[in-house]
Amino acid sequence: MKLKSRLKKLRQELTTLKCKVTDILKASAVVVVRVTMAVAFVASLVYVSARAPEMHGYWIRDKVGSRSYKIYEPKVGSGSGFAVVAASGTTYIVTNDHVCGMSKDKVTLMVQDRDGNSMRRRIIKQSDRSDLCLLEGWPGVEGLSMSRSAPDIGEVVNAVGHPAGYDITMTRGEIIQRQDIVIIVGPISFIDQQTGREQLVPAADGGITVAQCSMYKNRIITIDQTFFIFTFKVKVCTNVTEGAYMTSMIIQPGSSGSPLVNFYGNVIGVVFAGDQAGWGAAVSHKDLTDLLKSY
Repeated sequence: MKLKSRLKKLRQELTTLKCKVTDILKASAVVVVRVTMAVAFVASLVYVSARAPEMHGYWIRDKVGSRSYKIYEPKVGSGSGFAVVAASGTTYIVTNDHVCGMSKDKVTLMVQDRDGNSMRRRIIKQSDRSDLCLLEGWPGVEGLSMSRSAPDIGEVVNAVGHPAGYDITMTRGEIIQRQDIVIIVGPISFIDQQTGREQLVPAADGGITVAQCSMYKNRIITIDQTFFIFTFKVKVCTNVTEGAYMTSMIIQPGSSGSPLVNFYGNVIGVVFAGDQAGWGAAVSHKDLTDLLKSY
């Protein structure tokens, strides 16, 4: 009897021990699973963090690129443009005034979307205050939204356009400062050194008239122009863009009219020029907002 009792007690203890071992194994499995999940989660965070700028760039390029266009006139040249929603809710295409200046008929320009489809769009308004121009919107396309506020100095920004007429290209930089940008539009006249009289520059040589330099954004100034060993006083028409954004973005010909957008892909300006180092300048948020208020 004692032997049976001891065997029974031993079986009970073994059963209890087995249950405890099973519980320990289950608990260990849960811990392993949780540790594995935690490690995977941390690894995912590290991966996403490392690729976040790249992923954000892809997102900006797709969002803005789907509403960006190549603006061109065959055998003349090309620039960039983009769809944006005006104050009325209507979508227009925005580019630079000097891009609209390529139009042969002074009424329309060719617009090409990222899929290669082209159509002529009518020029709606060439701004007399800054280097901006509005065209008819692309049918069925809703434009980008304007940012509610202007960018800060040091803010990271992106531009999406068609440098040198290439396919959609995105460039990134930051706002360096604000300043007035002066660009020479063309010569008006020069002082003849022999007679001391003012002589008009012929249109065939790129000359323009005072009447063609009468808009608010234009200024007439006199500069020294050297030709071989001779220096002439030349009166030129300049285009002044007040309070423009200077950026660290590298801008190439053909990028004129590209949208300058913030982190969220909202429009904060319009690229219009590059300096000798290639750094890009953009028309301000205020100038574009003021233009769109009337449309």
